[in-house]
Amino acid sequence: MIKKKTSFNEYFRKAKIIATIGPKTDSTEELEKLIQAGVSIFRLNFSHDGIDIQGPKADKIKELGKKYGRHITFFADLQGPKLRLGTFKDGSAEIKDGQKFIVDSNPEEGDSNRVYLPHPDILKALKAGDKILIDDGKLQLEVVKNCGDSCETKVLVGGIIKNKKGFNLPDTILKSSCLTEKDKKDLADVKKYGFDWVAVSFVQTPEDVMDARKLIGDDTYLILKLERPSAVADENLEKMVELADCIMVARGDLGVELGAWRVPAAQKKIIAMCAKVGRPVIVATQMLESMIEIPFPTRAEATDVANAIFEGADCVMLSAETATGKYPDIVVQTMNNIIVEAETSPQYPEYMNMFLENIEYSDSISDAMYEAAVAVSDSINAKAIVCLTGSGTSAINLSHLKPNAPIIAIAPDDHTAAKLGFCGGVLPIVAEANLERQEDLESFVSKIVKEEFFADKGDNVVLVLGRNSEESKILFKKGTTNMLSVLKVS
Repeated sequence: MIKKKTSFNEYFRKAKIIATIGPKTDSTEELEKLIQAGVSIFRLNFSHDGIDIQGPKADKIKELGKKYGRHITFFADLQGPKLRLGTFKDGSAEIKDGQKFIVDSNPEEGDSNRVYLPHPDILKALKAGDKILIDDGKLQLEVVKNCGDSCETKVLVGGIIKNKKGFNLPDTILKSSCLTEKDKKDLADVKKYGFDWVAVSFVQTPEDVMDARKLIGDDTYLILKLERPSAVADENLEKMVELADCIMVARGDLGVELGAWRVPAAQKKIIAMCAKVGRPVIVATQMLESMIEIPFPTRAEATDVANAIFEGADCVMLSAETATGKYPDIVVQTMNNIIVEAETSPQYPEYMNMFLENIEYSDSISDAMYEAAVAVSDSINAKAIVCLTGSGTSAINLSHLKPNAPIIAIAPDDHTAAKLGFCGGVLPIVAEANLERQEDLESFVSKIVKEEFFADKGDNVVLVLGRNSEESKILFKKGTTNMLSVLKVS
């Protein structure tokens, strides 16, 4: 969000808005409109395209960041193992409730009795009782028996199956990697292109995440999309959240596989776990779906966005609303207005206290400093909390404590600034000067808070940093936070 005196009643919105770029918004002019409307992060969807299409979009975002003097975060959303059935003789076939239907390894075109399932590992993994949900769950099969190279199923919910429709397996743990050959190629491309973040789809277990991390490496930040029942199971969730840098509640496929009625409780569970572990969390899918076609949301959609904010989400994401919808900048403005209304409501502090109940506090010096900074800031009504962070850890921990004041994170480079793009309430600023001396730091902080319209001369801000006591030098180094002070803006 680009903050100006004239925008949004001078309020700094804490939750971040993510917009998916698509045919409707891939020009520089449209991207700039979205930024001005309130977008903080851009999603580049690699489901259908590669770096040749998505790379130039990233270049445009970088150029706009330079124009506004701001790091604007973007990420590559990898396709993952999208599962599809084969084709039919007439382009489609009708299956009826209760009938027998075969899925098999025969690549010939199917009919109303059978269809090709072009995934031999899945055929082997299916077992009696497993559900096969076709076309986002519109048609449903249940496996009766596995015959090796084919499976007999019973049709639970019939209808028309068209060629190459996708299917979901909510009851089946697959041994194949969550990164396909296309994903691996896209991953290599985005790393070369300078993407800081990638999102991985259809992870099932902590082992999946560890395998993905080996391929992604530690120099690229990982968004974990939780969309399978096994990923939100009690025995897996905490470890998977720990292994990621950010979590997405991907409610589309999660709703298909888990059941739409279970998604609200799963969303709350995931957000609470992110609070406990200390990871930023995104709520995504169908947030303002009706605004693809009309310039205003339903009451239920507005409530859904607000509830995500009240639950403690760091980010809320738009998909088709901005990629292909008719009113991309209006939908962003609408989402912004809903967030601002939620964050400024009298109930908001009470909800944030409920979020804080999930956090597990440690007895480290750094964590004590973060808690003290928030307490002091809230007590004196500071205009901002400013932290120096080499790895991003300080800003992430401060963000999860939900202070009233905005957090300005001074980072040493764009890579660290990118890490903080998903943290609610945090504005990352790349240090432009040598800040080893206290007087240089105070001068720089005063300049920044005034330029960003957070504070005026004479206002108080809280500083959190690490200092080498022997050399009296300020440090950009993980785990060195040991100093808290109040600065009067000069």
